[in-house]
Amino acid sequence: MKSLKSTWKLTKGLSEKYPAVLLGYFLVGYSFISVIRLIIKAKRNGPSVEDLYDVFSALPFMWLLAMSIVKIIQERSKLRKIQDELAREQLQRQITEIQLSALREAEKVLQHKINNPLAVIALSLSRLKRAVQRDRELIDEANDIECASQRIGSVLTDFSRTQLR
Repeated sequence: MKSLKSTWKLTKGLSEKYPAVLLGYFLVGYSFISVIRLIIKAKRNGPSVEDLYDVFSALPFMWLLAMSIVKIIQERSKLRKIQDELAREQLQRQITEIQLSALREAEKVLQHKINNPLAVIALSLSRLKRAVQRDRELIDEANDIECASQRIGSVLTDFSRTQLR
Protein backbone atom coordinates (compact mmCIF):
# COMPACT_ATOMS: atom_id res chain seq x y z
CA MET A 1 0.00 0.00 0.00
CA LYS A 2 2.84 2.37 0.86
CA SER A 3 4.60 1.64 -2.42
CA LEU A 4 1.38 2.39 -4.29
CA LYS A 5 1.05 5.73 -2.48
CA SER A 6 4.69 6.61 -3.12
CA THR A 7 4.29 5.64 -6.79
CA TRP A 8 1.20 7.84 -7.03
CA LYS A 9 3.04 10.78 -5.42
CA LEU A 10 5.98 10.30 -7.78
CA THR A 11 3.70 10.13 -10.82
CA LYS A 12 1.75 13.17 -9.66
CA GLY A 13 4.96 15.11 -9.04
CA LEU A 14 6.35 14.18 -12.45
CA SER A 15 3.07 15.06 -14.17
CA GLU A 16 3.13 18.48 -12.53
CA LYS A 17 6.77 19.04 -13.42
CA TYR A 18 6.70 17.59 -16.91
CA PRO A 19 3.07 17.41 -18.11
CA ALA A 20 3.98 17.48 -21.81
CA VAL A 21 6.24 14.43 -21.43
CA LEU A 22 3.55 12.48 -19.62
CA LEU A 23 0.92 13.33 -22.21
CA GLY A 24 3.43 12.61 -24.98
CA TYR A 25 3.70 9.08 -23.62
CA PHE A 26 -0.08 8.92 -23.61
CA LEU A 27 -0.26 9.99 -27.27
CA VAL A 28 2.50 7.57 -28.28
CA GLY A 29 0.65 4.80 -26.46
CA TYR A 30 -2.59 5.72 -28.22
CA SER A 31 -0.80 5.81 -31.57
CA PHE A 32 0.80 2.42 -30.86
CA ILE A 33 -2.58 0.88 -30.05
CA SER A 34 -4.05 2.49 -33.18
CA VAL A 35 -1.29 1.04 -35.37
CA ILE A 36 -1.83 -2.40 -33.84
CA ARG A 37 -5.58 -2.10 -34.57
CA LEU A 38 -4.79 -1.06 -38.14
CA ILE A 39 -2.48 -4.05 -38.61
CA ILE A 40 -5.13 -6.40 -37.22
CA LYS A 41 -7.82 -4.94 -39.51
CA ALA A 42 -5.46 -5.04 -42.49
CA LYS A 43 -4.74 -8.76 -41.87
CA ARG A 44 -8.44 -9.57 -41.69
CA ASN A 45 -9.83 -7.53 -44.59
CA GLY A 46 -6.84 -6.14 -46.39
CA PRO A 47 -5.70 -2.55 -45.97
CA SER A 48 -8.21 0.18 -46.84
CA VAL A 49 -8.42 3.96 -46.54
CA GLU A 50 -11.56 3.57 -44.44
CA ASP A 51 -9.67 1.51 -41.87
CA LEU A 52 -6.89 4.08 -41.83
CA TYR A 53 -9.38 6.89 -41.23
CA ASP A 54 -11.30 4.86 -38.63
CA VAL A 55 -8.19 4.05 -36.63
CA PHE A 56 -6.55 7.49 -36.73
CA SER A 57 -9.61 9.79 -36.79
CA ALA A 58 -9.43 10.47 -33.06
CA LEU A 59 -5.70 11.28 -33.06
CA PRO A 60 -6.07 15.06 -33.73
CA PHE A 61 -8.67 15.28 -30.97
CA MET A 62 -6.40 13.34 -28.64
CA TRP A 63 -3.60 15.78 -29.45
CA LEU A 64 -5.90 18.75 -28.66
CA LEU A 65 -7.01 17.07 -25.46
CA ALA A 66 -3.39 16.46 -24.49
CA MET A 67 -2.48 20.12 -25.13
CA SER A 68 -5.48 21.25 -23.06
CA ILE A 69 -4.48 18.99 -20.21
CA VAL A 70 -0.90 20.32 -20.35
CA LYS A 71 -2.23 23.88 -20.04
CA ILE A 72 -4.55 22.93 -17.19
CA ILE A 73 -1.74 21.24 -15.29
CA GLN A 74 0.55 24.23 -15.84
CA GLU A 75 -2.10 26.66 -14.60
CA ARG A 76 -2.86 24.51 -11.57
CA SER A 77 0.85 24.37 -10.76
CA LYS A 78 1.10 28.17 -10.99
CA LEU A 79 -1.97 28.52 -8.79
CA ARG A 80 -0.55 26.11 -6.21
CA LYS A 81 2.74 28.06 -6.14
CA ILE A 82 0.85 31.32 -5.64
CA GLN A 83 -1.23 29.78 -2.85
CA ASP A 84 1.89 28.43 -1.16
CA GLU A 85 3.57 31.84 -1.38
CA LEU A 86 0.49 33.56 0.06
CA ALA A 87 0.37 31.04 2.89
CA ARG A 88 4.06 31.67 3.65
CA GLU A 89 3.52 35.43 3.61
CA GLN A 90 0.50 35.13 5.89
CA LEU A 91 2.44 32.92 8.29
CA GLN A 92 5.33 35.41 8.27
CA ARG A 93 2.87 38.24 8.98
CA GLN A 94 1.40 36.29 11.90
CA ILE A 95 4.86 35.59 13.29
CA THR A 96 5.74 39.29 13.01
CA GLU A 97 2.50 40.27 14.76
CA ILE A 98 3.19 37.81 17.57
CA GLN A 99 6.74 39.14 17.94
CA LEU A 100 5.50 42.74 18.02
CA SER A 101 2.86 41.81 20.58
CA ALA A 102 5.53 40.20 22.76
CA LEU A 103 7.73 43.28 22.41
CA ARG A 104 4.84 45.55 23.38
CA GLU A 105 4.16 43.41 26.41
CA ALA A 106 7.84 43.46 27.37
CA GLU A 107 7.86 47.24 26.90
CA LYS A 108 4.88 47.63 29.25
CA VAL A 109 6.54 45.47 31.89
CA LEU A 110 9.83 47.33 31.50
CA GLN A 111 8.08 50.69 31.70
CA HIS A 112 6.29 49.60 34.86
CA LYS A 113 9.48 48.25 36.44
CA ILE A 114 11.36 51.49 35.72
CA ASN A 115 8.57 53.98 36.46
CA ASN A 116 7.87 52.58 39.93
CA PRO A 117 11.41 53.21 41.24
CA LEU A 118 11.41 56.60 39.50
CA ALA A 119 8.21 57.53 41.35
CA VAL A 120 9.80 56.49 44.66
CA ILE A 121 12.88 58.58 43.80
CA ALA A 122 10.72 61.61 42.94
CA LEU A 123 8.76 61.35 46.23
CA SER A 124 11.92 60.87 48.27
CA LEU A 125 13.56 63.85 46.56
CA SER A 126 10.60 66.13 47.29
CA ARG A 127 10.73 65.13 50.99
CA LEU A 128 14.50 65.60 50.99
CA LYS A 129 14.15 69.09 49.50
CA ARG A 130 11.67 70.11 52.19
CA ALA A 131 13.94 68.71 54.91
CA VAL A 132 17.06 70.53 53.70
CA GLN A 133 15.53 73.83 52.60
CA ARG A 134 18.45 75.89 53.90
CA ASP A 135 21.34 73.83 52.49
CA ARG A 136 21.72 75.07 48.92
CA GLU A 137 24.31 72.44 47.99
CA LEU A 138 22.05 69.53 48.95
CA ILE A 139 19.11 71.11 47.10
CA ASP A 140 21.24 71.43 43.93
CA GLU A 141 22.27 67.77 44.15
CA ALA A 142 18.65 66.76 44.71
CA ASN A 143 17.68 68.80 41.63
CA ASP A 144 20.37 67.02 39.59
CA ILE A 145 19.02 63.64 40.72
CA GLU A 146 15.48 64.77 39.87
CA CYS A 147 16.55 65.90 36.35
CA ALA A 148 18.31 62.59 35.72
CA SER A 149 15.30 60.56 36.82
CA GLN A 150 13.01 62.68 34.61
CA ARG A 151 15.32 62.09 31.65
CA ILE A 152 15.15 58.34 32.25
CA GLY A 153 11.35 58.54 32.29
CA SER A 154 11.21 60.64 29.12
CA VAL A 155 13.62 58.32 27.28
CA LEU A 156 11.43 55.36 28.21
CA THR A 157 8.30 57.19 27.05
CA ASP A 158 9.95 58.23 23.77
CA PHE A 159 11.11 54.68 23.16
CA SER A 160 7.65 53.26 23.66
CA ARG A 161 6.12 55.85 21.33
CA THR A 162 8.57 55.44 18.45
CA GLN A 163 9.66 51.81 18.45
CA LEU A 164 6.54 49.72 18.73
CA ARG A 165 3.70 51.71 17.21
